[in-house]
Amino acid sequence: MVKTIRIFFVQDEIVWVHLFICSEDQTIKIDLSPVFNPFNDIIKFLKSILQREEIKIEIDEEGTIAELCATQFTKETFHFIAIKNDRKGTQYRIEDEYNIQEFVIEFTQKFSNFMKKDFDSAAWKEYNVHIKIEELDLLLRTVKKMNFTKTNGEKK
Repeated sequence: MVKTIRIFFVQDEIVWVHLFICSEDQTIKIDLSPVFNPFNDIIKFLKSILQREEIKIEIDEEGTIAELCATQFTKETFHFIAIKNDRKGTQYRIEDEYNIQEFVIEFTQKFSNFMKKDFDSAAWKEYNVHIKIEELDLLLRTVKKMNFTKTNGEKK
C-alpha cells in the first residue's frame, strides 16, 4: 500500500537545521550540519527519485550517520528507506512505498520554502555553504508538469 509522507525543516538558534521525515506511524529527525553540508546531496537524491534511479545518500550528523535510500521503482512508485542511529545505538527507520510525484513535491516544496523563508544563511556562511535554490524551483516545476497518478488512483 502506498503511504503518505510529510517533511519539515526547522533551524535551531545555534546553527543546526533539523529535517523531520514523518510517515503515517513514525517520525525521524535528522540533524543537518554546516560542517558536512547535506543540501546538494538532498537535491541529488530528489532528482534521482524523479528519474527513477536507485540512490543512497548518507548524512553526517557529526558523529552519527543517517541514510536515505530510494529503490524498487515502478512507473509511479518507489521504495523509500530512512535510517537514523542515535548515539545510544537505537535505530529509527521509516520504510514504505511512496508515490514518486507526491513524495518529490512534498519534499521539494518544504525544502524550497524553508530555504527561502526560514533558513538563516548567515549562521552557515563561515562554512562556505552554497545552496542552489534555483535547482529546487526547477525540480518542483518539472515534477508538477509530469503526468502521474495520485495515491488514490486518480490522474493528477
